[in-house]
Order: sequence, then C-alpha cells, then structure tokens
Amino acid sequence: MRILCLLILSISSAFAQSTITGYVRDASSGEALPAASLQIEGTYQGAITNREGRYILKIERLPSVILIRYIGYESKRVTINSDFPTQVDIELKPSPIEMQNVVITGEDPAIILMRNVIAKKQRWFGKLKNFKADMYSRLSLENDSGIVMLSESLGDMYWDRIKGIRAVLKSKRTTKNVDPKDMVFSPDDAVVNFYDDDVTIQDSRFVGPTHPNALSYYDFKLIGQRNLDGQIVYDIRVNTKSKLQPTFVGTISVLDADSALIAVDLKPSEFAIFPMPIRQWDVAYKQQFSNFGREYWLPVDIRMNGLIKIGLPGLEFPSIKYGQLSAFNDYSINQTMPDSLYKQKRLVVVDSIALQKPKQFDSARVFIPLSEREDSAYAEIKRGDSFGKAFKPTGILSRYVKMEDEYNDSIAAENAKPKSAFKKFSNDLSPQLGFNRVEGGRLGLKYEHEFNRSWKASIRGGYTTALKDPFYGAGAEYHWGRRFVHFIKVSFYDGVTPRFDSDNYAVWMGQMLPLTGFRDYYDYYKAQEIRVTAGFY
Repeated sequence: MRILCLLILSISSAFAQSTITGYVRDASSGEALPAASLQIEGTYQGAITNREGRYILKIERLPSVILIRYIGYESKRVTINSDFPTQVDIELKPSPIEMQNVVITGEDPAIILMRNVIAKKQRWFGKLKNFKADMYSRLSLENDSGIVMLSESLGDMYWDRIKGIRAVLKSKRTTKNVDPKDMVFSPDDAVVNFYDDDVTIQDSRFVGPTHPNALSYYDFKLIGQRNLDGQIVYDIRVNTKSKLQPTFVGTISVLDADSALIAVDLKPSEFAIFPMPIRQWDVAYKQQFSNFGREYWLPVDIRMNGLIKIGLPGLEFPSIKYGQLSAFNDYSINQTMPDSLYKQKRLVVVDSIALQKPKQFDSARVFIPLSEREDSAYAEIKRGDSFGKAFKPTGILSRYVKMEDEYNDSIAAENAKPKSAFKKFSNDLSPQLGFNRVEGGRLGLKYEHEFNRSWKASIRGGYTTALKDPFYGAGAEYHWGRRFVHFIKVSFYDGVTPRFDSDNYAVWMGQMLPLTGFRDYYDYYKAQEIRVTAGFY
C-alpha cells in the first residue's frame, strides 16, 4: 500500500502544472533584459520576458530543464523540481566578442551569409506544410498623456504554406472603456512571420528578407557580431534596392552555424506612401525565431510599435501611439488543419463557446506579464473615458469634427448638463467650404440632426462664386437590426458633383490641387439627382 501511495504521488508530481515567475537581468549591471527567451527543453513550450524583464512560465511536467537565452549573453540552464521556489530570478553574463577588422574588397560577407540562409531555408521550408500554436496577443493605444486602451487575447494561430494564416480567438479582456461586443484584435500585426517569402502587413505584400529573390531587392551589409551559446551571431544591416516593390529596412541577426535567421528589427522602407492627412507614420517590427532544438525555425514572438500623426491646416490631432505584442507557444507541426477555417476570408474566427469560459488567462500556457504602466491602466481607465476625448483635435476647424464613441459617450451624456436649444442647433451645423475649377469658391452650410439611433436627416445649401449659382440638397437615412448595421438612405441634390468616386483621393484633396498649381484630379458635371441606397456595414 505504501509503495502504491508513493507511486501515485510521484505521477501526480510529474504531471502537475506549475507556474514560476521572476526577472531576467544582466548579471553585471542588473538591467532588465526584455524579450529574453525561456524554453522548456525537449518541447515547443516556453516564454519571453516583458519590457521590464519579467516572465511567467507554465510548466506541465516536473522535473523540467529551462534554457534561458539572450543574444550577446551566456545561456543558462535551470532545472525546476517540485520543491523549487515559484519566484526564480535569473542573471545572465554578457559574452562579448570582438569583431576582427575586415577589409572588404569584393562581395560583402553579409551577402554570402544571406545566400546561405536562403538556400538552407529552401531545404527545410519545403517540408513545412503547416503549423498550429497557442497565441497570446496584447494591443495598446496611447496619446501624449498615457495609455488610452488595452486589449488582450488568447487563441490559436494556424499557418498553412498555401492557404495562409488564420487565428481563432478563445478569450479576451480589455480596459473598461472598450465595448465588450467589440473584437479589438489586429491579425495583420499579431501573426506576422518574417521568415515567409512574402510578408503581408496592412493588406500590402512586402518582399521578406529570406525571399528566394531577396538579393535582388535588398542590399545586405555586415555591421557586427555577437555570441550565443558559443556560436557567432552576425548582425546585418538591411537596405532596400527597390523604390517600387514594398520592402523593409533595419537589421537582422543570423546564426552562422545553422545559417538561420534568428531575429529581425525592421520597418517599411522610406518609399512607402501614406495618404493625406497622415503627416507621419512610423512603425517598426521586432521578431525572434527558434528551432526548439529541431529542424524548423518558427516565430517565438512579434513586437510592433507605431506612431501616427494626423493634421491639416487648421486641424491637428494628438499623436496616436500603438503597440501590438504577440507570443507563440506549444507548436504542432504538419498536422491536419480544420477545413472550416479556410472556407471564409476572415482572418479571425471567434470561438463563442470558449469565449464564455472564465479565468482562461490564469491557466494560459503562453502569456507575457503586464508592465507596471499597463497594470495601472487596467485599474484607472473606466467606462466614459472615451476615445473622442483622448484624441480630441485642436485648431480653428476642430469644432466641426465629431469624434463619436457611442459606448463611452452614452455615459458622459447621462451626466452632462442639458444643452440649450441654440447650443443643440449650432452643434448640428457645419460649413460646406471648398474650391474646384468649375464652381470656383464653394460657400455653404449643412444642418444634420440625429433624432435617435435609427433616424437621421440633413439639409444643405450654398453658393458658388464662379457659376454664381446656388446648390442645395436634403437627405434622410434609417438604420435597423442588431447594432443598427442595416440601412437605407434617400437623398436629393441639385448642384455640381464629381463624375466618379476615388479611393486614392478624397474630394477635398482633389479640390486643393488647383489651388497649388496642379491639375484637378476630378471631372465634374451639373446634377439634379435623387439617390436611394440600401445595404449593411
């Protein structure tokens, strides 16, 4: 009986899930090592540290050996037993390596390295048909004052070499100012794989740094070397050769012994074009790869940070800072993929049954701890902290810009003082100003009133300086259904209008061209029209 009890206890200990947490720091300076990798040897499981060097690691079997790695530092192995403390702080020693002075008389060594990386990839990449991994993702939005919104997601990531990427959302949590019905998840940035031949970002296809023809699109230059487990890691500067094909610039790191790409720090090249009124759009991506001691090199994480500045003469918006952080764990390689995932074009499928399960974040096998700022944001942000207030524009035209956030504005409306009739009327008025080569100056007003969530009506009118004719019109629209996504619109208009719509230039952008000496983008005609449209969002 005693032997049976000991056997039961030993089996329970071996398969009991344990959680350890702690910090990974520089042994010399004590500084945190962000994005340090912790891998449970013999598995596809592990964790990475956050910006403060903190990690949380779930261990399903004891004892387990944890391999802690960071480029430029000596790796460390730690054996976790059942009697091991739950708080494990780890210090890694720097492992400097001096780069010998190299006089380059012909081809840059980086080109030879990348040619080897691309050739090696073709050998193993052809055998990688698909994979599935547990995924954790975190999206943050900030203005000049601090964090405005946080959203975290748990799910599964699916990758198929032919069919592409899909994600299944199983759990989420957000700050209180996010509508629970909204799916705040950006698959375009959350599941990017820079080892792909073509890297798709925001519906644009970029040539990846390991594309078979990458040497035709990129200029690679060796800039340094570091140490990892006694092997040389070469740091390579990446510059673009192409002004037409979307490409990246930045740095990548190559593990020489395996001819493998193990880290990237890239951003779109300067030739990427952003439409007005975007004045600045800076976005950068960092990603690490591991073969987990096996054949295939797979993503460990993806870290994206961006900054957008939007403005026009007389209208300026606060800077919009955003970040997306994802980690991947527990890979399954070359398994049968669910056909239902690829029967629809949506990149994200919501598992509504799994979404109802409580406390999934407490037991998640993949997770990146929140920083102190993010912890505070969860505690301090409340419903009513609207995005309209967080990104309220300034300038003489700002009073005519409506920043709608129905979920949070409804709370503010309940607590607001009643507005006077004149204030309500003036808030519904907006100017109709413009210029084009046919009408000359366009001066008018528009009155639009929303009676309730279903009904809205408007009337507009004004005068043109070149034609010396008035323009006028009216319209109404009705919305219905769940979340009022179905609509029908009826409108009447008498005046000059463009012959066609354009996704490249908004009408007001086309109107600015003649004022600056350029040819007008649009053609116009005199219209007396009645329009009836119906559809859904």
